[in-house]
Order: sequence, then structure tokens, then C-alpha cells
Amino acid sequence: MEKGWEQIVACLAILMSGAAYLPLDVDAPNDRLSTLIQEADVKIILTQSHCQPIFTHLTIISVDTFTDDIYPVPFPIKQQLATDLAYVIYTSGSTGKPKGVMISHQAVINTILDMNSRLHISTND
Repeated sequence: MEKGWEQIVACLAILMSGAAYLPLDVDAPNDRLSTLIQEADVKIILTQSHCQPIFTHLTIISVDTFTDDIYPVPFPIKQQLATDLAYVIYTSGSTGKPKGVMISHQAVINTILDMNSRLHISTND
């Protein structure tokens, strides 16, 4: 999925469902994407219709053309624990092999609080 508002909404929806997300670069080579998807045991890919990946063994949802007509009942928001996985980010790795780093909800909150403190962001902004 390309960077933008749809990516943010998709990440929030994934988190609200109780799942974790794995951001992938749409411009990355298919073999790299395949490796990351396999290692992270990805089941569903959220993307845009103009950047469809070629992974036929996965469920692909294009967020820009998706309708919720087949889901008459809203999904319940799943309560998360601070220690639950929020997302996985792959680093380049010192060996050249990408390494997945698991980020918990508490780590995300700590990062946001730190950024707010450094930038003097408050509820008044």
C-alpha cells in the first residue's frame, strides 16, 4: 500500500480488529516481499487497486474499492493489552538479511509520549 491517508486508516482498522500489521514497500522486489510475507505468516494484504501484489495464496483487499455490504454487522473493537503485538517492522539487518522487530502497543505509546514531550504537543494543539 502506498503511503497516505488510506494506509493510516488501514493500520488503525487492523489494530482495532485485534491484529497486528506489517508495512510493506510497494516498490520492493517481489522476492523480498515474498520472504517478509512468509516469515511474518501474513494471511491478508490490504492494498490499493493500482498496486496489486501478485500473491495469489493470500486474501487481497483493495481498500479503495472495498465495500462493507457483505458485513452487515460492525466488527467489534477488540481490547488490546499493552504487551500485545501492534506491528512488525523489518530492518535491513547487519547481515544483509532483513530482521523482523516486533513492536508492542506499550512501545508505540512510549514513542508517542516521547514525541509529544519533545515537541511540546498537548491536548491544546
